[in-house]
Amino acid sequence: MLKIQFLWNLFNNRDKAFIAWLLIFIVWAFCQKNIRLSIFRVIKSFFQKNILATFLAMFFFFFLILFLLYKIRLWNIHQIREAIFWLFGFASLRLLNINKAIQEEHYFKRVIQDSLKLTVILEFIANLYTLSFAMEIILMPVLCCILLISTMAKKEEKYAPIKIISNYILSSVTVFLIFFALFKIISDSSSLLTVDNLRSFIFSPLMTFIYIAFLYVVALLMAYENLFAKIALFLGKDGSTISGMKWRIFNLCYLSLKKVRRFGKAVIVNQFNPDDKKNILVLMQEFK
Repeated sequence: MLKIQFLWNLFNNRDKAFIAWLLIFIVWAFCQKNIRLSIFRVIKSFFQKNILATFLAMFFFFFLILFLLYKIRLWNIHQIREAIFWLFGFASLRLLNINKAIQEEHYFKRVIQDSLKLTVILEFIANLYTLSFAMEIILMPVLCCILLISTMAKKEEKYAPIKIISNYILSSVTVFLIFFALFKIISDSSSLLTVDNLRSFIFSPLMTFIYIAFLYVVALLMAYENLFAKIALFLGKDGSTISGMKWRIFNLCYLSLKKVRRFGKAVIVNQFNPDDKKNILVLMQEFK
């Protein structure tokens, strides 16, 4: 019981308010038959062989890196909050949207740039000092509603004034929370300058940099899988020919996601005749 209380106290009031509303939403969702069935279908889809294997690999990678960071004293139990939110937030969402890494040429570059933006520092400061639990639990659904209104107002130009007002409110609240945190820091600067806070600050960017390697491998494997599926359409059911072609393509592209992406596009553009297998060989010879 004391351990649970200790872990619960590692979360700030904003986190606790989020968890409370999340639990309320989950209970409400399971009480709605249509939503409940949709949730079950989504959960069932996660147990497909490829998806389950990918997520299990992600969890293994995450805990392995977490263990190594613990060993070199860059992470401890006091950063469990950051670890949980990073895992079920950034890491899971990036993995679910891994197709973007295959389709977009500078995807990983943008991920790195996003992790180094000034907003990362501001978010850390804003989350370091929060309002009372009562204020946070009231403020959170209000802000969510305003954000939803702002998002819906984008769809039609006639709602532009509503979008401006809602964005102004959101910006004002954000500025208030940042200044509130800065006031707390100035009032008690010693509470900011701690080793645990430093670990918390560097955790997400550090994990993101390391995680990019995992995302790259997953994206590369998926790109090869998609490419080989296209090649199989042109080569029919000739298993030996398909295997040989796969090795040739791998030796051509190797570990370059960019080359796999380009070769896949070339296959689509050329629209080969399935009966003319030599065309793919010609493409491979011309490909650089």
